[in-house]
Amino acid sequence: MTILQLPPEIFHNILVFVDPEDLGTLPLTCRHFNDFISGNNALCRDMYLRYLDDPPTTNFNYTEELHDVVRLAKVCSSQQLFEPDNARAFILEELPFVHRVVTHLLANSVPPPPSPRDPAPQIIRTSRTETFNPSNNATVLNSYFSSNYLSRSAFFKQSTIFARLRQTNNVHPRDGFVIGDDATPPEHRQQSAKLHCLYGIADTLKDITNRRRYRYAAPVSSPARSIYGLACSKVYDLREYRRHGTAWGPFYGGDHGDGLGLRVDWEKTEAILLVIGANLHIKGLADFEGVENVWGRPFAGVWEKSYIPWTLGRLKLEREREEERLRGDVDEDELKKRQEKEELEKQDPYGVGGTWLRIVCFLDYSDFFLFNFPPANHPRNNAGPREAIDRGEATRLILMKVRVTEVEKATEPGDDPNWPVVHFEGISRALDSSWDENADSELIGTARMTKEGEVRWTTYSIYSGEERWKSEGFQLGGVKSARGVIGNWFDKDYNDRGPCGPTAFWKVADHEYSGDDTDMLLSNLLPLSKPPLPPSHVAYYYPISYAKQLSPFFTFKPSDCLFFASPAQFSLNLIQRACSYSPFS
Repeated sequence: MTILQLPPEIFHNILVFVDPEDLGTLPLTCRHFNDFISGNNALCRDMYLRYLDDPPTTNFNYTEELHDVVRLAKVCSSQQLFEPDNARAFILEELPFVHRVVTHLLANSVPPPPSPRDPAPQIIRTSRTETFNPSNNATVLNSYFSSNYLSRSAFFKQSTIFARLRQTNNVHPRDGFVIGDDATPPEHRQQSAKLHCLYGIADTLKDITNRRRYRYAAPVSSPARSIYGLACSKVYDLREYRRHGTAWGPFYGGDHGDGLGLRVDWEKTEAILLVIGANLHIKGLADFEGVENVWGRPFAGVWEKSYIPWTLGRLKLEREREEERLRGDVDEDELKKRQEKEELEKQDPYGVGGTWLRIVCFLDYSDFFLFNFPPANHPRNNAGPREAIDRGEATRLILMKVRVTEVEKATEPGDDPNWPVVHFEGISRALDSSWDENADSELIGTARMTKEGEVRWTTYSIYSGEERWKSEGFQLGGVKSARGVIGNWFDKDYNDRGPCGPTAFWKVADHEYSGDDTDMLLSNLLPLSKPPLPPSHVAYYYPISYAKQLSPFFTFKPSDCLFFASPAQFSLNLIQRACSYSPFS
């Protein structure tokens, strides 16, 4: 018996294990293969699900989707990327396709399927530090790009900021044809910047902090010659901020009058990610697992509902409440408030309530003012992009605890009327106690869906009952994404003299909002790192080698040793050291 004589179901099961790239050539071998494979959506479905996530929709053409995935793999490994004479046209032709397939795969990313032993398990986090489960789609995309520098450079670095890098720096000859220039259409630049934001900026940050791989990226000690300095010049340029056109956030189109409202400006977002990511690396904060999980991995949770709650804390809380009920210790007023809050949380589609880790970067105001308002006849007064910034920034790491206060119908012109507006309140506390009292504030804000389909976040920092700072941003990856919110902070009155800067925050826990106390802050530091567990009932001891591993920029005496009352206090001490570190001092 030959393979052609096998029953169809057995032949089907054999072909399922064929490499997807070979499935397109098998029909060319004989008529039998062609008749069986061509238009066989069931076969393509089984092959698709061997490698990729089961899509959350029933209207799905597996034949076309599998064809696109195979073509994407070929594009990323194409020899034309190595041919300077042909690469430019090839990149411009294929970039829209790469953008479409990557964003489509991420939009159809879902958590791993349930196991046969537990057909409907509750998806839980495997550790405190990992806020999202892996996705097969993200893993496949990572395999196409992470191992191929040329494919990343070709499709992720076509934005304006990389075009400026080529003009201001001596790039490697091989890299010149894969970096965007003035001939790149604006829509291609936005697509490339979006792909870079979704993939993450970890590989570019390696270029910023050392020169071991790519010659076109200067070390951080010379930011004026690096992508970091150019990103700073975009983020801190006040001309990028317009109240009606951009809402002072990473948006555009608010003043177009086309009824679509604000849309994400991916080139601004890319610059924000580069600035914040560089500061995390420079100050050693990126070594904390809770930070590295979000900022150091390719395609890190950049799809809808990727955030996974930390359920152990919730289960403990529910047990405590049940014990209170059995003892009869439940206050009726307290129970009513709790039920009202739980009802609000059920109405919140954005997952607002919980604990968020926030980072804020800013220039010294004198440097900021001189950069934006130079002396007369200074070249910086020209209409074009300003030069790279060569001044160090300050970085503030903050814990935010927020809870939902109101859910109402969307009424603003730029909102999607099918989604509600969620109001929230909370507190904001700096993790570095050396900062002045302005580091701590109360919070209010909103989360809403734009007509473009992005979750827009607005926050206000309140001091002594007065609103002072405001931020505008969007959730990278969509509703309840683990990647968090990227945006800008600025004066709440839109002061045309500044200051302003980049900010980002991402969710780390779903702890109850219990007010402002030290224990609450320390308990929420645990997702940042996983120190070794000490014996019970003794002080927590950490050797200096472990501290240096977490933060290589810190200096300790050989005789130093670290004793803390808890792992959280250990994390807090390292964070305080990191926030006070500056490579420019």
